[in-house]
Amino acid sequence: MLFRNTLQLVVGFLFVTSINATWEKERAAELGQNMNRLWIIKDLLGNPVCPGSHMNEIVYEKDLTKKLSNMKILSNVGQDSEGVYTFPPGVDYEINGEKVPGDSLVVKLVDPHFDPNSCEVEILRRIGSLRDHGKMWREPDFGSEPKHSPSGSPSDKKVEHGSNSGSDSGSDSVELLDSGVIVMNKVKGRPLIRYEWWEELSKPQKKELVEKTLVDIKNKVYGLLKSERLLYADLELDNLLVETETDDHGIHSFKEAHLVDFGFPGIFVYRY
Repeated sequence: MLFRNTLQLVVGFLFVTSINATWEKERAAELGQNMNRLWIIKDLLGNPVCPGSHMNEIVYEKDLTKKLSNMKILSNVGQDSEGVYTFPPGVDYEINGEKVPGDSLVVKLVDPHFDPNSCEVEILRRIGSLRDHGKMWREPDFGSEPKHSPSGSPSDKKVEHGSNSGSDSGSDSVELLDSGVIVMNKVKGRPLIRYEWWEELSKPQKKELVEKTLVDIKNKVYGLLKSERLLYADLELDNLLVETETDDHGIHSFKEAHLVDFGFPGIFVYRY
């Protein structure tokens, strides 16, 4: 009980801090402090351990380049990823022979050569949100436009990571880079302040929504800790998506909160 109460205080402080504009400036320092906690499992070099680490060659082996045509970007802003994508309505993505609506999925691109990036695949598998994983080959400016259709896989272009597709420096030569691909279920909702009606709410209405969000987030953090020994610590605003409901009178009420972004170094294995 003491640990749970302490966890609630920590989560509450981090959530409220994330509402403030100063959160990004403080995040790096606080993250460094969290990594040094005695209750975080570390390897022999003193680095925090995440489940599924050092499995990149296996996790990002399957070539998904052709399956990822017609992706559209959701966000290319992220400290630890190469962009987040989905598919337009009406475009399906095949998983184990089954066609899944593409706009029900999110595709995250990561650096497949950074060892901890295999951890997110394992964590998403544990919580039941992983749908597919592999790699794709992309042009260096991939993600700069809303849509991009990869024109081929390494078997088509005979390229290596960081190499040119042609033996000459001809005009058709394109440098392709490899990215790790994580396909996951799309989570409903958005950060509270990203709703267009947020600024129109009164202070009591905002307080009620924040308090209900905080309670739900604390329960989810504790549930993940209890069931999987994983402590989610990346409590920044854009990682807390809130589902709301609006009644016939235009009143917005809380429905459910969700944690997103389970990539390293925002989640740790807890020692107990």
